Amino acid sequence: MSFVFYLYSLLLRILPFALAYFLIKIFYNPVGVFQWIVFIILYVISVPILLYLINLLSGVIIMTLGLKRYVAKFGAVGGTARTIGNRFIHYKNLFKDDPDETNETIFQKIVLERRNMPGGKNLEPLIYKTYTGLASLVVAILEIEAGFSKNSYENQSEFLEVIEEELTLLGIDPLEI
Repeated sequence: MSFVFYLYSLLLRILPFALAYFLIKIFYNPVGVFQWIVFIILYVISVPILLYLINLLSGVIIMTLGLKRYVAKFGAVGGTARTIGNRFIHYKNLFKDDPDETNETIFQKIVLERRNMPGGKNLEPLIYKTYTGLASLVVAILEIEAGFSKNSYENQSEFLEVIEEELTLLGIDPLEI
């Protein structure tokens, strides 16, 4: 989500200047102070127009996904699912020839790795739990890190859909999700 806002603020800083500059170059080629007056007028006119267009575009994206789903997909829920999914794929590829490495041992490695991250929460209770799949591991981590169960059942089911969608987009086998 922060990338979207970064891009948004970058567009707001650059586009009006670029638009005013190119309008001056195309339609008028003044010299001196008068050029700056025209530049400022064009800049002041272009900012509201660009704001309207950018808000319209971002509104379409948010309306298409739905606000809750958008926040979940690009916020903590989707980010955690993608991170855990990528680690799962990494360990699956790393230990593909080792028959002793099951999904459960990979889940333990992921929890231990996440626990040891700087600022990591206390994930000790998750190390030796049994999970039905990768989605249940993501939910267990989100429970400790973000209070997953404090949300309404409607939100939890929406979040679970986002988790499963993100894991599927990573190419993880649906039987492992």
